[in-house]
Amino acid sequence: MGHTCDAKKIYVGTAGLGVLINTCTDLTNATTVSIKVKKPNGVTATWVAEKITIDGNMTYVKHTTSEEDIDIPGVYELQAYAEIGTWAGRGKTVSLVVYNDFT
Repeated sequence: MGHTCDAKKIYVGTAGLGVLINTCTDLTNATTVSIKVKKPNGVTATWVAEKITIDGNMTYVKHTTSEEDIDIPGVYELQAYAEIGTWAGRGKTVSLVVYNDFT
């Protein structure tokens, strides 16, 4: 009987998962950052996020999930959101696949 490790699978109800998105935009002067979310059932949400610096680049936003954030299986569509000066906008859409337990 074989065993396969797949640490990249995310399951419904996962709490403490760090969702990190590189905006490829300098967020040093951003006054607001968040992650806009479209759940598999079409419901939208805004996840609170923080600016993160990696390798000297403050271009990342990060949200740490709670059980309520990832509450149904399917494909979640995520967009980083920032407000910098008079500009406000979203980044490229990225996907997060969520599975039911034991799949």
